Amino acid sequence: MPLKPPLCSINKKGSALAFVIIISAALIIMVMALFVISGSSIAASDSGIKAREAYLSSKSGIEFIKSCVITAVSEAQGSLNDQIAEKDSDPNHVVSMQDKTFYGFGSLSNGFTMDGTITESSAAYKNARIKIVFSVAHQLSFDETDETTGAGTYKDAITITASSTGKSEKASIFTDILEKGVLLTFKRTDEVTANYSGESGSSGNVIPDTGGNGSPGIPVTDEWPTEENNPGSGGDVLSGGSTFIYNGVAYYVVMYNTWIEVGSTPSDYPNSIILINPGPARDMNGWDGYPLTYNKKLPDFNAWLHLRDGGPDIKRGDKVIYNGVYYILRDEPSSVSWVNTPPGYPWFIIPNQ
Repeated sequence: MPLKPPLCSINKKGSALAFVIIISAALIIMVMALFVISGSSIAASDSGIKAREAYLSSKSGIEFIKSCVITAVSEAQGSLNDQIAEKDSDPNHVVSMQDKTFYGFGSLSNGFTMDGTITESSAAYKNARIKIVFSVAHQLSFDETDETTGAGTYKDAITITASSTGKSEKASIFTDILEKGVLLTFKRTDEVTANYSGESGSSGNVIPDTGGNGSPGIPVTDEWPTEENNPGSGGDVLSGGSTFIYNGVAYYVVMYNTWIEVGSTPSDYPNSIILINPGPARDMNGWDGYPLTYNKKLPDFNAWLHLRDGGPDIKRGDKVIYNGVYYILRDEPSSVSWVNTPPGYPWFIIPNQ
């Protein structure tokens, strides 16, 4: 009996084609999956790189901000001194300090610019890779020490707040770090003071008259030995801390008990007698010593003083006021621990205050 043909037969060509289609579809799915995984990995990597670039940019702005703090405090001290000087001339003047906000911009390669001419809407600021906002706020107080004259001390509590927003250098299709940037903030508090001597007094930046006949306001406590005032003695001892006038114009202070011979001059005693330079005293209130390193040379110290308050160099015989007491610089050593505040070396107190 002959066999019957099957109800269906296998088409070998069709079967192979279906297999190829299935394999191709699987490959396409795998490629797409790999592309998605790869894209995600690239995006994560690129985002990390751009975020790091933006952070470093912002960090450099913060370092620039820190370098501006000393100048800001010095300017506050100078402004307060000006206010006190104005009140000295006009007791009705109301002492006040003005809050200020500055805008700046820069880049890692070109440095930074920050001054009063830059505003938030300035094109250079808006398009900058690094944007800086620097604010100085003042809180003024007054401690009266004399009800009769109204004398006392003005204190200005300074609060410096700042921010730096840094962006990455180039745009990325995977991240918006360039547009948003990384924001870092900074805050610092400080204080400056100035003495107001009252309606009948004098400015806190000059040595007050203490009843003697010295100038400016320094009392004379001794005389230079001469044959006329010390007949037959051949000399005399000037005690440490005494002051005197020589030839009617030059004022001196004696640091140590010193035997003075008749016929000699103050210049014969350079290690124990100091010529007091004329002019006002340097206001050192609020100074906690040279802030960077020990054993700085005098020119380096003067450079810091100039940055602090814009004043001239200090030299031997110059007067300073510190916490209401007056001192002079007794030496100009080549190297000294300038972190020492008066009355530490090399300062010498002006006596009879």
